Amino acid sequence: MNPDIANMMEALGDHSLEYRVCHLLLFFAASDSELSEQEIINVSLYLKGMLQALGSEADLKELILGCLEDMKNNGNVEVLKETIGIFAHYLPKAKLQEIANGIEEVIAGDNLSQAEAELLQCLRTDWKLI
Repeated sequence: MNPDIANMMEALGDHSLEYRVCHLLLFFAASDSELSEQEIINVSLYLKGMLQALGSEADLKELILGCLEDMKNNGNVEVLKETIGIFAHYLPKAKLQEIANGIEEVIAGDNLSQAEAELLQCLRTDWKLI
């Protein structure tokens, strides 16, 4: 395994890569205080493709429901901040841009709200994409 990937996997700690991407997508989708059916469908489709690309055996439904439950209980803002930082440190700019674009596609499913657009702008700024 590539040493950078191994280091990133270690940095992920108690939360898997799959969980962190799911959490990131759901957090952004719910940032306007609404998680629409279309956004959940878009999250599912994005994650399904990611899981297949990674060769992951994670259960899609379990992953999404687990993230939703965690977010309902405490929001997991710390996990969000950690994930953004870990991805910024370990992933190449092209992959960060791909993730940011994927987030935008997911959350634009029910029309991009001002809150969602502002949060996405902050993410792109944090990742030095703009």
